[in-house]
Amino acid sequence: MNETETVQCAKAVAQFRGLYARVALKLGVDASYISRIARGERKSKVAAKALVKEFNKIVASMRNGSARFSKKPYVVLGLQCPCCKTPQKVQVAVHIGVGNVGGERISCISCDHHFKVTIPEKIIREPFPA
Repeated sequence: MNETETVQCAKAVAQFRGLYARVALKLGVDASYISRIARGERKSKVAAKALVKEFNKIVASMRNGSARFSKKPYVVLGLQCPCCKTPQKVQVAVHIGVGNVGGERISCISCDHHFKVTIPEKIIREPFPA
């Protein structure tokens, strides 16, 4: 294995190392809960879907040869399910320039209720309420 392959391998390991923590942060739960879901000890459709999505992002970044995860490409925004009132956190992609004000549908981590989240056109400053 040459030096470039070694560096790529180390980057891949670093990206996979934080997988459960990133998914847990996104869903507002503990990383050990995500670990149990990954091992099949617990069941959650929402968490399993988030795990697969994050895993696919890592694989795609390895194929593209980019180390996208070195910086946070998102901000965490706290919100509440309108149905069951469960507080949760979502990651909002950070883009410089025109914002996406159309909104996106997400599902609640507790009751699986789908609801639309609309992000304001301009976010003035941090920190965001969690």
